[in-house]
Amino acid sequence: MNNNIARLTLIVLSSLFSLLATTAQAAPIYADSLVATSSTSAIGTGNVLGAPDRDGLFFGNPAIVGAYVEVGFSSPVTDGPGTDLHLFDIDSQHVDTGEKVDVLASSNGTDYTFIGSAFGGTDSTQGVIDINGLFTGPISFLRIVQASNGADAYDLDAVGAFYLAPVPLPASLWLFGSGLLTLFSLRKRHSS
Repeated sequence: MNNNIARLTLIVLSSLFSLLATTAQAAPIYADSLVATSSTSAIGTGNVLGAPDRDGLFFGNPAIVGAYVEVGFSSPVTDGPGTDLHLFDIDSQHVDTGEKVDVLASSNGTDYTFIGSAFGGTDSTQGVIDINGLFTGPISFLRIVQASNGADAYDLDAVGAFYLAPVPLPASLWLFGSGLLTLFSLRKRHSS
């Protein structure tokens, strides 16, 4: 009987540790820090942090190719199955493929890797990015760069991410789990 309790406890603890180690989101989390903007561009000063609120920034008027904004996530995000990021456009009236931004990812805020492009408008496929292995490891920062040189610039409202990076369990939790298992095995020996 005690053997079965020890096995059941081990299974429950293993499941709990696995669940705590990785987290996937159904709804997006949003960029929550403004890291930098390009100093050579006339970027609007609206809010691009948090959930979409139709108050954002634009990359010049007319568009300034190379103008950028860098945003950060307090909880690092990662590449998951399917759509990983969603850039929200302020303009809810139409889809505008002439408004294009390139999106680059970084774990340290210094080294950036291109992970995709997004286009203006509210069509759900216009602003979504599937990283699809282009960046490995946790992403803490995104640089969004105006890529098209049309008359109208991209109007950025918010940046959402769908998958939180795995969070390693603290050593104290592993120690606690192994301590519980030791207590169960000692109890079994004592009762024998």
